[in-house]
Amino acid sequence: MSRAAILLVEDDAILALHLRDILVGNGYAVSGILARGEEVAPFVTATPIDLILMDIDLAGAMSGIDAARRLDRSLPVVFLTAFSHQPLLDQARQVGPYGYLIKPVQERELIATLDTALERCRLDRELRRKTLELEKSEANYRTLFTEMLDGFALHEIIVDEWGAPVDYRFLAVNPAFERMTGLSAVEIVGRTVLEVLPATEPRWIETYGRVALGGEPAHFEEYSAAIGRYFEVTAFRPAPGQFACIFIDVTAKRLAEEESHRLRQQLQQAQKMEAIGTLAGGIAHDFNNILAAIIGYAEIARDDSPPHSSLSGDLDEILRAAHRAKDLVRQILSFSRQGESRPVAVQPALLIKETLKMLRSTLPSTISIHHDLRSSEATILADPSQIHQLVMNLCTNASQAMEEKGGTLSLTLRETALHRAEHLPPGDYLRLTVADNGPGIAPEVLPRIFDPYFTTKEVGHGTGMGLAIVHGIVKSCGGAITCDSTLGEGTVFTVTLPRLPAENRVEEGGEPALPAGGGEHILYVDDEEMLREMGGIMLRRLGYRVTTRGSSLQALEDFRDDPLRFDLVITDQTMPGMTGIDMARRMLQLRPALPVILCTGYSSAVSREKAEQAGIAGFALKPMSKKDMAALVRRLLDPDGPRQHAQGEGR
Repeated sequence: MSRAAILLVEDDAILALHLRDILVGNGYAVSGILARGEEVAPFVTATPIDLILMDIDLAGAMSGIDAARRLDRSLPVVFLTAFSHQPLLDQARQVGPYGYLIKPVQERELIATLDTALERCRLDRELRRKTLELEKSEANYRTLFTEMLDGFALHEIIVDEWGAPVDYRFLAVNPAFERMTGLSAVEIVGRTVLEVLPATEPRWIETYGRVALGGEPAHFEEYSAAIGRYFEVTAFRPAPGQFACIFIDVTAKRLAEEESHRLRQQLQQAQKMEAIGTLAGGIAHDFNNILAAIIGYAEIARDDSPPHSSLSGDLDEILRAAHRAKDLVRQILSFSRQGESRPVAVQPALLIKETLKMLRSTLPSTISIHHDLRSSEATILADPSQIHQLVMNLCTNASQAMEEKGGTLSLTLRETALHRAEHLPPGDYLRLTVADNGPGIAPEVLPRIFDPYFTTKEVGHGTGMGLAIVHGIVKSCGGAITCDSTLGEGTVFTVTLPRLPAENRVEEGGEPALPAGGGEHILYVDDEEMLREMGGIMLRRLGYRVTTRGSSLQALEDFRDDPLRFDLVITDQTMPGMTGIDMARRMLQLRPALPVILCTGYSSAVSREKAEQAGIAGFALKPMSKKDMAALVRRLLDPDGPRQHAQGEGR
């Protein structure tokens, strides 16, 4: 059964049909759809309806406002308009509409406005009807007073010697008012509001003073801090010096609106982060290609330099910086959820020291760093770039808290064993603390610091994602994070992460010998000439014969001429004409057992899983070190021991 019958007046046929579908979908009955203001009054006369949803700007000579003037004011009208300038709203207000909707209107807003209008209409009609009953008999008044669902209260205004309202006294309240406010009639009737609720805001007294002294009725929605609820209030003067109020508790509605606003803000932030992620993916591809060349040629140059020479040391520093850049790209892609997380056994102490070394140059001289990392050899299972990001975010937050007055950033790392913990299973753990002696975090803010998009910083000074990311990293590692803060003393973040057994500790030692080739023939395909040449040099030095091609189409043609010529194919993914994965699929159709390594700096179109589904045995993210390339090539060529080499010369 329909909740109410609606007349829809809208000259835009498409919009009218859209609104009709929304109304019907929400249980309303649409009694008719009109396009002209002149048609409204005759239709209403012939057809019973509960509410009119009407555009202001209509086809024909009569506007929606003029059409509303010809109707009984008891019939609720809600205006639709694409314009919200004040003169138009003032003109519309003269006909007493029950609501305004600005195009384009959202479904939730539309239904909420109609529900409110119908409820207000119901209340207006109920008030008028029951007011007439009050005039007939005191008995009917008492029935209304005690049985109405909305809160009702009668008061007298109290003024000072100059006639200004300063307080008001409760004369009568109904049971609904008692239920709504938690105030008992026995306790408040005869007393003033400032006696009952000393925290009552002056604006309530001022508003009711205008009603009681000037006879000006009021209808408004306001928050009462003294009661802690939102009320929709209709106030009128039944006698000079008095005012009566009808209260509707709209707290649930207001909280829903605030939640909707919060969700819209989160959506906007999420859309920004999605845009950042898309940009990060585009940058990553080109930047990883550049890093691949830097790392590759630096390794080649280091192999050619005298051991332990100054040149060799400089090249090691170049490689170290290039690998840090590589990790930075992975952090960006991981942050935008486009990169792969690779948990390995890592020593947090080494990562912390490296992070602090980078951070020191960015901090003002007024902030000192103190660290006590006793568990230097202990390991955890984590992505190194994520642990670096975790430490960097916590330290950056701490340093920002001390920017104004300076202070000390303190870090400790300890091994600990948990036997009973609220959020963690018993076992061996590493505990990292990051402390500052800044101003501290307010108690009311502390429970929300790990919420996404929550920030107390000014616009442009933070996204509210830093601690949320830290929390996500800690949880992904199976750990826990807590925060203790005291205003005026500082803040301590404690991160607890599962520690690996002693046998998983990282062993120090020289680099193992690289697995050498046995003259196998490799087809290397990449449209970047610099990477193509570098890859050829590196593979030849490892003992392979190499044919390089800059075009996937040319490489496929060569392979079709002699599918048994090559022992292995290494190909880039993003190339003009044909992608690496498409070329590999065609080669595998000719030779299903062919080992193929697909390399990518970044591509949203390919992943390790997609490569495996295509039958590709190896997947690698650029940039690859010589060691990683040697190991991967050897693993694919010798999955079960030595294999027969293909014939042919490399070039």
